[in-house]
Amino acid sequence: MGDKKIELRVVSAGKARQPELVDMVIMRCTTGDLGVLPGRVPISMTLESGKLRMFKDGKEEHLSVMGGVANVSNDVVTIFTRFVVDHKVTEENIAYIAEQEHEVAMEIEFTVTRITKMENIVTICRDFQREYTLVNPEQFREVLGWTPEKWNQIQQMQEESRYSELRDALSDKLAEYADKPTQNSLNNSINVLEKHIGDLKKKNAKMQAWLDGPLANKN
Repeated sequence: MGDKKIELRVVSAGKARQPELVDMVIMRCTTGDLGVLPGRVPISMTLESGKLRMFKDGKEEHLSVMGGVANVSNDVVTIFTRFVVDHKVTEENIAYIAEQEHEVAMEIEFTVTRITKMENIVTICRDFQREYTLVNPEQFREVLGWTPEKWNQIQQMQEESRYSELRDALSDKLAEYADKPTQNSLNNSINVLEKHIGDLKKKNAKMQAWLDGPLANKN
């Protein structure tokens, strides 16, 4: 493949691989596979999780990367990714993969717990919209972090004021879970949170696929 080479740099969270010279790199991007040879015009691409193929001296090797971004410029391919797995059987790689397995499993568990909490608050808010007087006081106190005294104080208000107070408190709590500013209405806040829940579920699915695939060495 000629004398010219590409310098491949792969940087991941907490681990930077030693740069190496290769003849060609094939990356799995969101728009399809992209092959890079020496002399390639500069380009930046978003990567999908999967194999990164590299060809060196007539031999093919590969890594597994968990998404990220690739920049190509002046015969240098720089890849920024969350995780990278080199499946060569060495003590260092085995230890690194085990560390990743633990980290990914913990993140999945945390996200599942967060999703459950958000789904609970959405359910309560939907119930509140249908008939706010029927919502369980214990649920309100748990979700909003109110004391019984605070709840009793709210109950002493006129109905219109009470409804407004509860609606605003729920909207604030929804925005807090969604990591976004308070919306103009309770319904808008619910919609924001439901989208956030959907995004977290997609993220968790990708994390689980990474755990079941490259980290389990099934790629």
